[in-house]
Amino acid sequence: MITYTENRKVTIKTEFTEFDMIGWSVLDSSPIYSATVTEFSIAKGIIAQHKKIVNGDGSDYRPISYRNVCNGFTNCKAE
Repeated sequence: MITYTENRKVTIKTEFTEFDMIGWSVLDSSPIYSATVTEFSIAKGIIAQHKKIVNGDGSDYRPISYRNVCNGFTNCKAE
């Protein structure tokens, strides 16, 4: 899934696929993904690139931990 959002003159691209799944939510057992976020503009090019944990619909994953693919629990790093 790829989503684009515009904030002033900066475009933010968030992308992930089913191969980027890192585990399941502890709240409702829905899959969660490691997404790559790229911020860029036409004038400046790529400004920043980082990773974040998202739900299947692309929204931020907020709880403090998740169940990883090995059935263990992993803590999310605080941002």
